[in-house]
Amino acid sequence: MNNNKKSFIESHNEISKSMSVTAGALSGLIVRFCIAPIDIIKIRLQLFNDPIKYNSITSTIRSIYLNEGINAFWKGNTPAELMYIVYGASQFWAFTTLTNNINLNLNPTLKNLFIGGLSGCFATTVSYPLDLLRTRLASNDKHNFKSLLKECKLIYSNNGIIGFFTGASISMFYVTINTGLSFSSYSFIINNYKLINYSPINELIDNIGGITSIAGISAGIISKTLVYPMDLIKRRIQINNTNWLITLQNVIKLNGFKGLYRGLLPALLKSAPATGISLFCYEFFINLFKKYPF
Repeated sequence: MNNNKKSFIESHNEISKSMSVTAGALSGLIVRFCIAPIDIIKIRLQLFNDPIKYNSITSTIRSIYLNEGINAFWKGNTPAELMYIVYGASQFWAFTTLTNNINLNLNPTLKNLFIGGLSGCFATTVSYPLDLLRTRLASNDKHNFKSLLKECKLIYSNNGIIGFFTGASISMFYVTINTGLSFSSYSFIINNYKLINYSPINELIDNIGGITSIAGISAGIISKTLVYPMDLIKRRIQINNTNWLITLQNVIKLNGFKGLYRGLLPALLKSAPATGISLFCYEFFINLFKKYPF
């Protein structure tokens, strides 16, 4: 076991901005393709309280398939694909830029938490209109598909440019915390794994996907569970255009505090592999670009 390997954050000192942006965009594209159906299920559970159609994951899958067809699991996928590309590229670009330009006298985990949070905030701002469009298109439970262009015109006619940022403030707060927790958890697991010299454990981890995949999935579960209620509130604000306090009160009044975690299971089923795939693909492409720089 080589304990002299560079930490996750230290390795970014050798990465150019173009490499970081490209790797982030490609990883975002792959992630979105893999988790689109799970995302639709999560959004429907977050937005609707129908006890028959959207009572559980299985009833949601059945309802979507029977009423809307198999293609419905990719509703809103066009803005979502663009969002993941823009978000992934801008997030990792910001992470690399901040890593190379901010000299903080902090341990690696705290530094990852701070820089990860800032990069998540930046990426959210850049990609938020696409996130809002994705939610509005995915919330359509009719057989027909909403037009992306018509939805843009509707938002603009009702609220102007600012309408594309409905719910952005809570989203920025949510993503800042979520991204910071994700990066710091990932870095903490990776760095502490290097201290393990017990061969059976090392061999077991290598056999079930390697520490990169395990750390990524674990980071996704930890971060998503802690901040999930904010994600649910954000989705409802995007559809209903109410403030966060009224939305919070309505959710608790209708479903109790457990209502804040409605759709958590598919969110975890999405978030864990999404984070794992994203970080794994990002490092894969970075290593590839180091061998074949551009």
